[in-house]
Amino acid sequence: MQLICCGARICAACGISKLQQLSQCPFCEESGIPEARDDKGFRRELEGLSINCPRCNDQSFRLFKDLPTHLNDNHCDLECESCDEKFIFPQQITKHQQETCRKRIVCCPLDFVGCSKEVRYDEMVQHYLNNQHQRCLMLFIKRVFPKSFQGQAMSILPPFFDEHNGQVVQSEPIQTSQSGYKLAISCGIFVDEQNKKRYVSISFIILPGEFDPILSWPFRFPVTIKYVNSFSIEDLRSSFDNKYNKENNESNDCHPLHNDVILDVYNCDLTMIVKHDCLRGKSMIDNGLCSLWSGVRVTYGINQRRGAFQIKILHHLHSSDLLHNGIPYGIRVDWLTNESDESLSYGYEETGYLVDDIITCYANFESECGNILLSFAKNDLNIELEYRINYEDIHSGRLFSHIFIKNLSFQINFGQLNTKYFLQSNFRLINDYDEDERTRGRLDPSSKQECENNNCDCYYKIIDRATKCLKIMFDLASSQK
Repeated sequence: MQLICCGARICAACGISKLQQLSQCPFCEESGIPEARDDKGFRRELEGLSINCPRCNDQSFRLFKDLPTHLNDNHCDLECESCDEKFIFPQQITKHQQETCRKRIVCCPLDFVGCSKEVRYDEMVQHYLNNQHQRCLMLFIKRVFPKSFQGQAMSILPPFFDEHNGQVVQSEPIQTSQSGYKLAISCGIFVDEQNKKRYVSISFIILPGEFDPILSWPFRFPVTIKYVNSFSIEDLRSSFDNKYNKENNESNDCHPLHNDVILDVYNCDLTMIVKHDCLRGKSMIDNGLCSLWSGVRVTYGINQRRGAFQIKILHHLHSSDLLHNGIPYGIRVDWLTNESDESLSYGYEETGYLVDDIITCYANFESECGNILLSFAKNDLNIELEYRINYEDIHSGRLFSHIFIKNLSFQINFGQLNTKYFLQSNFRLINDYDEDERTRGRLDPSSKQECENNNCDCYYKIIDRATKCLKIMFDLASSQK
């Protein structure tokens, strides 16, 4: 470019923007914002220069104006491996492969929560809609916004009710978020003709919504229902979970979804109480049982990817029967390498846990070929303990989570609950695995007869061994002076 006031030449790329900030010409000092125009004389001089080709090995001199044609005709031979587009200079193809190629391989934004690491750029939209990405998206939302659904309310006005049996009233629908699920409250009044009593049934329902194709199914989020009147606010159920029917009792009477990873009431000690959707447990402490350790396994094992589960200490259970020189509280979290042999287990044990401490257990099948890495974390700090297991040593081909406690109550998270601490990169809670990526553990007998048949031989062996042990102890006692 050339200044009109004095004819000085300036760079067209950066000079124009700088001139707008001046109040006089920097060369002749004429007042006012300097104006510039295209320098045709400089263009003629440039096009008449002789220049050698930057791609030819020999010194090939030619006019500058003919250089673009020469390069396109003779040196446009650097081909992109992904899309076959051709370029002249290495810098051009590098920038193309990193920024503009439609078929370049890019990382999914959710790779840190276990989504596919590598996706083709032109297939990213389809990837966003597949099941794996949607599961990872919902997992990320649950971790980052664990209380994102709080504060939204649905209400029903009671004057709609009358004496008619079976009348059902539905609230206005709401969205859990701008692009979330569509929910409503349903309330019905019914009459028990036999007992001449009326009762009210309250539930929430999921309505068809415009964003259903991109949401995760089945619906797995807890919903709290409250009854509000002019006198008080009463929780009908402190934490109503849509998947399970929670019963706050002291028995192992749990009926969760059959395909969820949960505590297995069949594969647990008799002194272990499992309740609250088979995600909570505690040890019995009455009549001397406080001196015993109690264990429970989970329903599904894993043998691939990077899996994890978390356990939270809820309470220390106190008992007057506990010996003063005994260990008052303790917990051990394990990965069992064989669902029928607890001696082949790898875990972390400590007696100094505090209430609300969260322990995370990791199993990594991917980092080392032929080996499995097992590690642990307490709250947000990694524990300096790691096991390296040869894959061939796993007789059953899978790992099962196992919890061993003494005088504690705990809650476990396989993916059904919100998590306070982020998992390590690329790890997933094991309930977020696809069902075909998990292996069901030993099933409980379908009948009492089947149970007796399966355990008959084992029962007699145990009785025989116990009798021999007792005889040895009697012999030793009688020989003591």
